[in-house]
Amino acid sequence: MRVHLNGREVRELLRKDLLVRWRQKGLSLILLAWPVMVFMLLYLIRLKYGSEELEACQYPTRLLPTKNQVVPAAFSYICSIENRCQPAHPYEEYSHWKEAPLHSVIDVVNAFVTDERLHKAVVELAEKANFVSAITTLITSDRFDIIRSNISEIISLVPEIERRMNYSFDIKHLFSNRETFVKLGVLLCGHPFPNTDTIPLVNEILESEDFSQANDAEIDAMPTRRRRRYEDLPTDWRPTKYCKRLYRDVTSTNQGKLTWNTIKPIIQGRILYTPANAMTESVVKFSNASFEELDRLKQLSRAAATILTKLHTNATFQEAFDNLLKLAKSPLVKSLVGDDFDIGEIERVFEYIRTNQLIYDILTTVADLMDCVSADRFEAVESVEELHKRAYELNQNKLFLAALNLEDVGLKQASYRLHMDTDNTQPTFENRNRFWFPGPADSMVIDLKYHRGFVQLKQMVDLGIIKSKREEAGFAPEEDGPESGRSLSGLFSIKQVENDTPDEDDDDFDLSLEESGDEKAAPKVSASASDHEATTISPSSLDGVTTEEVRVTTEQTVVSGDPDLLLLKNEDVLKRSKRQGLFDLLGGFGGSGDANKKNKFEVDNMQFYTKQFPYPAFLNDVFKRGLYLAQGVQVAYLLGLVVFVALSVRERIWMRESRNSMLMRSMGLKAHSELVAWALMSFLELCVIFALISGVLYSGGILGYTNWFFMMFYCLSFGLCLISFCYMCTNFFNSANIGAVASALLFFISLCPFIIVLMFDAKLSVFESFLVDLSFTTAFAKGWGELIRMELQQEGLTVRHLIQVGPARSECAMALLMFLLDLLLYAVIGLAYQRYKKTDNYSFVKVSRSQLDGKLGASLVNVSKLYGSKCAVSNLSLDFARNQVSCLLGRNGAGKSTLIKLLTGQIRQSSGKVLLAGEHQVGVCWQDNILIPTLTAREHLQLYAQIKIPPGGSGGVEEIRSEVAQTLQSLNFGKHESYPSWQLSGGYRRRLCVAIAFIASPSVVILDEPCNGVDAKARKDIWQLIERLRQGRAVIFATHFMDEAKYLSDSLVIMRNGRIIAQHSRDSLQRLCTSNYSIRLRCADATGVTFVIQKAQQLLPQTQVTHSGAADYPHSLTINASYAEHLTPGAVEFLELLQSQVTAGSISDVELTTSSSLEQEFEQLNRNGEDAGPRRPASDRSGVVAGPAMITDEPPTACKQFRLLMGKRLRHLSRNYRLLLYVLLLPALFELCAMWFVSYRLEDDFDTVLPLSRSLYPQTAQFLSHERATSFSEKLYPQLRTSCDHLGECRVFNTSQQSYDWVLNSWGEYSERRYGGYGLNGSGATVWYNNKGYHSMMAWLNDLNSELLRTTMNDSESSILTLNEPWKLGFAELSTSSILRQAGDGSMVFILLIAFGLVVASGSVYLVNERVNGEKLQQRLCGVSAVTYWLVALVWDYLVMVLGLIVCLVVILMFGMPVFVDRQQLVGIIGLSLAFSFACVPSVHVAEKIFSDSSIAIVSIFCANLIVPLVTMGIILILGVVGDGPAWDDWRHALNQAFLIFPIHALGDGFLELCKNYMVALVFRRYDIDSYKHPLASDLLGRHFTALLLVGVAALIINVLIEWHLLRRLWQRVERLLDCTYRRELDKLGQLKLVNIQSIFKSCVDTGEAVRAENLWLAYRRGHYAVRNVNFSVQRGECFGLLGKNGAGKSTIFKLLTGQLQPDVGQIYFEQPGISYCPQSNPLDPLLTTTECIRFYGRLRGIRDLDQFLDRVLDTYELRPYKDVQVRNLSGGNRRKLTVAVTCCGCTPTVLMDEPTSDMDPVTRDMVYATIEQLLLARRAVVLTSHSVSEIEHLCQRVAVLRAGQVIASDSPQRLKSEHGGYYAVTCFCGPAQQAILSRSLNQRLPGARDLQHYAHSLRFLVRVRSPGSLGDAPLLSELFAILCDVCVNVARFSLSRCRFETVFERILDSSESNGSNGVHKDQQQQVAKNDLPSKSPAVGGTLETGYIHCGYEETRT
Repeated sequence: MRVHLNGREVRELLRKDLLVRWRQKGLSLILLAWPVMVFMLLYLIRLKYGSEELEACQYPTRLLPTKNQVVPAAFSYICSIENRCQPAHPYEEYSHWKEAPLHSVIDVVNAFVTDERLHKAVVELAEKANFVSAITTLITSDRFDIIRSNISEIISLVPEIERRMNYSFDIKHLFSNRETFVKLGVLLCGHPFPNTDTIPLVNEILESEDFSQANDAEIDAMPTRRRRRYEDLPTDWRPTKYCKRLYRDVTSTNQGKLTWNTIKPIIQGRILYTPANAMTESVVKFSNASFEELDRLKQLSRAAATILTKLHTNATFQEAFDNLLKLAKSPLVKSLVGDDFDIGEIERVFEYIRTNQLIYDILTTVADLMDCVSADRFEAVESVEELHKRAYELNQNKLFLAALNLEDVGLKQASYRLHMDTDNTQPTFENRNRFWFPGPADSMVIDLKYHRGFVQLKQMVDLGIIKSKREEAGFAPEEDGPESGRSLSGLFSIKQVENDTPDEDDDDFDLSLEESGDEKAAPKVSASASDHEATTISPSSLDGVTTEEVRVTTEQTVVSGDPDLLLLKNEDVLKRSKRQGLFDLLGGFGGSGDANKKNKFEVDNMQFYTKQFPYPAFLNDVFKRGLYLAQGVQVAYLLGLVVFVALSVRERIWMRESRNSMLMRSMGLKAHSELVAWALMSFLELCVIFALISGVLYSGGILGYTNWFFMMFYCLSFGLCLISFCYMCTNFFNSANIGAVASALLFFISLCPFIIVLMFDAKLSVFESFLVDLSFTTAFAKGWGELIRMELQQEGLTVRHLIQVGPARSECAMALLMFLLDLLLYAVIGLAYQRYKKTDNYSFVKVSRSQLDGKLGASLVNVSKLYGSKCAVSNLSLDFARNQVSCLLGRNGAGKSTLIKLLTGQIRQSSGKVLLAGEHQVGVCWQDNILIPTLTAREHLQLYAQIKIPPGGSGGVEEIRSEVAQTLQSLNFGKHESYPSWQLSGGYRRRLCVAIAFIASPSVVILDEPCNGVDAKARKDIWQLIERLRQGRAVIFATHFMDEAKYLSDSLVIMRNGRIIAQHSRDSLQRLCTSNYSIRLRCADATGVTFVIQKAQQLLPQTQVTHSGAADYPHSLTINASYAEHLTPGAVEFLELLQSQVTAGSISDVELTTSSSLEQEFEQLNRNGEDAGPRRPASDRSGVVAGPAMITDEPPTACKQFRLLMGKRLRHLSRNYRLLLYVLLLPALFELCAMWFVSYRLEDDFDTVLPLSRSLYPQTAQFLSHERATSFSEKLYPQLRTSCDHLGECRVFNTSQQSYDWVLNSWGEYSERRYGGYGLNGSGATVWYNNKGYHSMMAWLNDLNSELLRTTMNDSESSILTLNEPWKLGFAELSTSSILRQAGDGSMVFILLIAFGLVVASGSVYLVNERVNGEKLQQRLCGVSAVTYWLVALVWDYLVMVLGLIVCLVVILMFGMPVFVDRQQLVGIIGLSLAFSFACVPSVHVAEKIFSDSSIAIVSIFCANLIVPLVTMGIILILGVVGDGPAWDDWRHALNQAFLIFPIHALGDGFLELCKNYMVALVFRRYDIDSYKHPLASDLLGRHFTALLLVGVAALIINVLIEWHLLRRLWQRVERLLDCTYRRELDKLGQLKLVNIQSIFKSCVDTGEAVRAENLWLAYRRGHYAVRNVNFSVQRGECFGLLGKNGAGKSTIFKLLTGQLQPDVGQIYFEQPGISYCPQSNPLDPLLTTTECIRFYGRLRGIRDLDQFLDRVLDTYELRPYKDVQVRNLSGGNRRKLTVAVTCCGCTPTVLMDEPTSDMDPVTRDMVYATIEQLLLARRAVVLTSHSVSEIEHLCQRVAVLRAGQVIASDSPQRLKSEHGGYYAVTCFCGPAQQAILSRSLNQRLPGARDLQHYAHSLRFLVRVRSPGSLGDAPLLSELFAILCDVCVNVARFSLSRCRFETVFERILDSSESNGSNGVHKDQQQQVAKNDLPSKSPAVGGTLETGYIHCGYEETRT
């Protein structure tokens, strides 16, 4: 493709664009400020959330619950619940929580739980009260020293603990009081438990109201302490009262329910397993060891609480305890135990425990809490199906913890499946974080879900498998070392001694407990001495007693006793009468208990820990992380650049739509110069925008590491692609504003594929990535994602990085490549569409250049042009010569415009050749004023001069400036040359367009109706301009004015139906213009008539005499003679005779006029082929004027009018499919695409089976450390070392400290390729893990357990593999991805806003068009009341809104997004939408009044609906996120309430409330929180509905006030009250006026008057009057004309007459209210047919027989061939005829016609003249304005001449001619040389000649003629005629005519200017302004000196 480019043109176009941008300051400011504002929102958030430099830190080590480690493991998990990152130094291998005041308690409790003898002693103490045995067991336990030291430490810390708790710690309200719960953390762990201080918006969500009730089923499902695994319980068991109360306390708040949902499965959840066989039972038996310890903990806590309770409440128990203390103090005991025990200390300890209330509360509360913990967890089911079914049942009550499928545990490579709910395990569809950012993944809620029971259960099962296989293999018990413990059996033995003292009861313990607490007598059971044998208690006496046996014994003991004993009821318990003596005390020393029992398995001697990798120091930037997750920068760019897209697209389409582009191309602009200039200008704008954005990004700290030049390079690369996208969009649309809106929507849609990227990024192939990157915004967003990620890594993205990693691994590099591809792709698409479409606005045809004959400028050879089957130009051949003006004349549709389009390259001919002279360019002036509004006249001329200069042509800057200056001087622009073109009047604009055509000396100048729409004076100015600039050019112009053809043309071509039907040279045209002459005169009587006729026939033999038929003047004559008789002496003699008769009084009103036959020929030629019969005169034709008989008696009712208007709208909508497409389908398509992209995403694929092993992270580095080796670890370490080496890089360390340092210091090197390691230290094994890998902890733990199995079994082929298969039993997993999915669904709210915004904006199109076109006014004048009109508009627009709502709902239902359709969401959306429609429809009805263009209206309203919610919601969001404190919340709520006055904000905020309501309820539902509010039945949307209702009602009221002009009057009153100067003026007037009431009852309208205007004043602004003191009246049957230049006030007076404006002063009276009005524009619906328009207005006017009326209109105006053609397809003339027909129908007494014949050809004008004549014959008053003065003269009986809004002359045309006339116009047809000679002769012979006008072939001038009998220098008519005959001997032909009314009109205006009357001179304006009345004054005329006229009152001067 050849590129046509010109650097000079590009520079000039860039200069033009810069000037336009500079003068469109508002748009330019929006263009630059909007993106800055969007990024300033990010900047403001950044101010709140700055970056924080965090030091390196380490995480707590968690102990897994294995044998003898359950209590410490639970403690480690409780205290690390927040997973706080502690300082990195010193290194802490194990977390001991030494700062925790109660950490010693944990050691004591664990000692009692893990020691069987201690546990049994405490439990039996509570049941049997055997204090001696219990104390003996405690003292003889090997853990006594540990217990004693820890208890002493606890006691010493109690005062400090109380001080820390501020003496206000109430353990009883632990879960109901948040403060108490937080303090518990200080006691237990040394730091408070987490609080929930969040940002205000999150607090509001957490504090959502809960509508759910207490879940009784869940309460009943709670286990009680009575429940046992092997006990068949009845079905009606119930939890304890405390558990019920605990449940209600915890779940009383939303946060409590969140916590309960998490911890309940852990403390009560069941563990299901299948199958139930010997192997699985063995595994479960060993796995259950941890829960057995939990059960012992429960028993221990209850026993301790029981003991302490009895010590508090039972005197007998207390006395027994006291007796024990007495015994302990006895010398015998002291001698036995030695000095190791401080009995006093023990007494103090027990006394403190017994008397301290806090300890009592703690113990009882802990016991009650432990009652709510279930120790019976495992449950067998039959099959996998039953497993899933049972899991679902349990999950309903939150009693499901996990399920185990143990089918393959018996294999050597044992494996099993572990199933947990998706909430409690990491997602298995990915192994790493999809969104990477620096900082550890340490959230217990999101990142560490495996710690919610999965890892603990896995370790139990894995160890159970190891033990089971070890047991199954029959290995001997593993020895771990020598026995240890304290035993006294080897020291001595004690025999039982019988006590002979029966009454001695010191050693008798009667433990009867009564309700009153008093001792009671009880039967004593004596033990015979013979029953006691001397025994020695062996340390091995308890060997072989399993845990299960102990458990059953304990159970039996408890059951055999009173079951209420443990419930602390004060009832009698079992009494023991057995006497115990010192034997019992001493016998207890012989037990060794559990301490001496050897562990059967070596793995039981190990402790297993998990430890998260430490994290090095890093910059914690929460804002950037959120920005990265939310893709905030990408969205900000999208929102910020949407204005650029809209304005850039609009600019290019507007240049094409306004035809400026075509005009420039026609004048020689190269094909690609404009495109390149537009692209360069757009690129410059993007450079500025990106630079401003970068300033915000870098100054706000959003970017800091990325190189600025690289960032700008990346953005500008995207900018080039964006320009290509805009180019493509500009070719899709023809309307600038519609294109801007649609392009903005397409720009939004282009980002939709990015949603797929977010959801599938980890799974997209290279090809799929390539496909989504075809959307340039998606590629841009992906690149920015990498850029922000590198910012988070504190590295920054560089070109070197892109080169190193390449496009395959770098999204930014890929984006840069895709920008290039997308740029080419969009450009090709746009170009292909442009070539394919080929509309008039797109295509420019390069007209062939040829070396024509030097005399020719253009030539057409056999040219034809077909539009479908219609022939516009048929085989036409025509040459256009240089130095010649060729005129194209013809009726509307004759082919003139088609011919001009062919010459200017707008269309291509179907056949033939169109040739232009090749060496020069073309100048064009089309029918419309095609200008750039913001450029001045000088700038326009400079622009087109540069365009027209050919490449390489001579034309320097100075030459161009000189030519422009000369042209401006010839235009007489003066100061107006520096005015923007939009400020110029119509005449000035038209002259500028003509000058543009002539600038730079083009060889061919084409003018299409150059004088269209200008007044007579401006028309002559344009004629003179053409004459001055025509030299050397071939000028071609088309016109409807015969005068232009006469005076300007050298060649006249008359066309009809695309053919030339007549062609005249200059000579033949002159003959036509001077074919004959006529003398009109009026005789006094019949005798005079006879005398004149005789003399005429005598002196002028070839004379034709006709009599006038006018009744007023019966003796009028018209004498016609040929031109040849001009030069005869008889003609002069006849004129002298007539003047003598005038002197004698026999005749009068003699007028000589040269007649032209051009008009007759034109009409005759156009009538050929039509009805050959003679046309009937106006009086004979029925016409369109309706009489009273044709009108119905009653006007149409309001209901009928309603139906008519609704039917009109329905027909309009059915044919306006494009608007329907834009309004309904475009937003629906946008919504469809967005929802499809959002819905097309990853589903919750949690049923994927994931093997947990290190193979999940291949080729990664790991490490291993080993220290303090044991025999077992010595065997385990080689296995781990071998596997570590085989799997990749393995680092080995001697200590865990070294491995810790290596991990911490080498993080950057291994950031994404190191996920785990091992540490062995003595009996401890630590699994290190990097939680950036979701499953790293489980993978390394699984492989550790496999190595344990191999080591234990001494079998290298054995292994354990856990398969993680999460089940979705309840709700979807709550993760970052799911949150983003919910946010993606919620983002559809903004899509709905955009859709609704466009539907709302569309309602303005029809209203604006009807108002601007005048249809609304016509309907009101036809009797349609404002109430009916706006009711129709309200109902219709509301129905359209409902239709748009239905379309949106259909799309919503298609996708079924729960956020929109679940529960009552759809009801809320429908309700909000209907309320929004009610608010918006009246609001649009008010807003549409400020627009004069429907496309601008729809764009403006749409943009407002887009920008307003973004701004308002952005402000609310910023305040909610940044705000800190109640004051900010108050401001946020107040602003949110205030913003509800914007309906679109109310809708958007309502939608967000709906989404938030649903999503919060969806999240909370998993926690049994029902926070969902019914959208209509609650207060959720109450304020929104109220606001929308109030806005709708207010808009209705405002619309009524505007339509009835009440608002304007109210404003005037307010302004009057505030204007002090004006009030002083009124006071002055009140002092000077006396009111005369004599005319108060005078009639407003005189008899015969149809309309009267009295003293009308109207000021658009103070001191600037559009109408000043206008008075006139119009009689019935009279045509009253208004004449004036452009801007004289004619149209304003018509607006006053039609009620569009109200006068500030004065009144307008009508005889009858009905009027008809034919405006300048065509008030026709473009989509109705001709027939439909006539019928519509006929029905509104009440025409009886519509069919007959229709036939008359179609025949009268020759519209029958077009009766079924839509108005938009009619030619301008036919539209104008239809306008006249429909506006004049009916029988109204007054008809207003504002330039009714504009754009009409002469034949069509005759039709309108005939209609006006019919109206006058029907006694209708007609008020007429026209730029054709001859038209006014021909039709009007009276004329008023206006200047500056004031009537300067008013009378009949004849009288005005007499007063201001007396001139004759002389035209001498001759060449320039003869004109010079003739001018010199005229100075001598006719010194009174004036206004000489030189044309190429004629000279025109005026000569004043005096009346016969009068004196003066002016010649008589006969003398003038004689002089002309003498002077013009050498002139080809001349014409002499009495000046027409145009000259009179000009004379009146000139006289007004010269006399300075009415204060219009500049030097008098200030003085006049003082004398004139203010615009708001009630006075209507006069001054302070002459008096005033005031509303019918006469007010005179004192």
